[in-house]
Amino acid sequence: NPQIRAFELLKRATTEDEQLTLIREGQLPYEVVVPPLKKTTPQIWMELLHRAPYMNLLRNLVTFARHEVFSQEENVRYAVERLTNPTAVARSKVLPFRFFDAWQAYQRSDAPDSRIADALRAALEQSFVNMPSLGNRKVCIGTDVSGSMTGAISEKSSTTCIDIAGIFTGALLRCVEDRVIALPFNTGVVPNCGLSSRDDILVTAEKIQRLGGGGTAVGAPIEYLLDRKIAVDVFIGITDNE
Repeated sequence: NPQIRAFELLKRATTEDEQLTLIREGQLPYEVVVPPLKKTTPQIWMELLHRAPYMNLLRNLVTFARHEVFSQEENVRYAVERLTNPTAVARSKVLPFRFFDAWQAYQRSDAPDSRIADALRAALEQSFVNMPSLGNRKVCIGTDVSGSMTGAISEKSSTTCIDIAGIFTGALLRCVEDRVIALPFNTGVVPNCGLSSRDDILVTAEKIQRLGGGGTAVGAPIEYLLDRKIAVDVFIGITDNE
C-alpha cells in the first residue's frame, strides 16, 4: 500500500525535503504526520493545510496560525475560500455551533486575521442552508436565557447552552418570511432585547448571551401571548429544560 509505505518512510526521514515529498506522494493526512515527527516546520504545516479535510481545518485554525502558516497571503486566501465554499460546508455536515466554537477559539488567538474570522461567520450562516422555511406564518420564538443555560455543553468545550440557543434563534429569525415575535425568558419575558431578523446569526447569539441569568419560567412566553391576545401560527421553545 503506497500510503502505508510513505508513512513508514516518514518515520525515518531526517530532512524537511524528504518529509514533504513523502507527505505529498503518500497524500498523508494531519493525523498521521504530526505524531511521528520530532520537529515540524512552517513548510510542513503549510503542506498539511492544503491536505486538511474540512473538519480538520476548522478545528486547527489556531494551530495553523501558531505555526506561521497564515503569514503567507496565499494560505489565508486558501483557508477563506475553503471555509466559505458552499458545497464544502454542506458536505461537511458540521453542526452550526462547531463554527461558533471555532470562531471563539480563533478570536482568542494571537493577532487573528479578520478575513478568517469573517469566513467563519459566513460559514456559520451557510451551515443553515438546509433549514426549511416556515413560510408565511406568524412565529413566536421563546428562548431560555436563564442561569442554567450559561453552562458549557461539555467539559471539553467553551460553548454554552445559551450560545447554541442564540445561534438557533438567529437562524430562525432569518428564515421566517412573515412576522416573528422573539420572547427570550428567564423568570419572565425579557422585553426590549433588540433582536432583529436583519442581524447576522452571531450578532443575535451575542445579544442572547448578554441576557443570561435568573430562574426558569418555561410558561412565561405563552402567558405573554395569552395576556395580550396575540395569536401565532407556530411557537418554538428553545430550552435546556432545567
